[in-house]
Amino acid sequence: MQRDYLIYPLLIGTHSGVIWSYENPLELIIFDNNHPLDVSANKCNSSSFCLWYVSPLWQFNDVNNTTYALMEKTQTTIVLEGSAAEIVQLLVYHSAMNVLNLKCFLSPITGQAQLVVTPSRVTCSGVNGDN
Repeated sequence: MQRDYLIYPLLIGTHSGVIWSYENPLELIIFDNNHPLDVSANKCNSSSFCLWYVSPLWQFNDVNNTTYALMEKTQTTIVLEGSAAEIVQLLVYHSAMNVLNLKCFLSPITGQAQLVVTPSRVTCSGVNGDN
């Protein structure tokens, strides 16, 4: 890369949200038409590797307009599936708590866990199923 670029969501066919670099997932920036990604040729060039991730911001219907980078409702439940007794490490952005580093312990029986996001908390626990 020989010059700097400003990247807008529309330019790359994505939605507004938060964006972060693979180098530092804890440093989030707003990514929308008023806040483009500033890609510097000094940092991203033929001798370096630059990678960013984008996640849409969703908003709860609460008095604080709490946002997070997953789904939308008053509670979001996501079922994680993997190997029995697997431990899955997740980073979840939540506007009330910033970036949360979660360890999800998948059930030794079903290999599943539920990630639950609400306006005030984020939890992850194994799902044992009906026996």
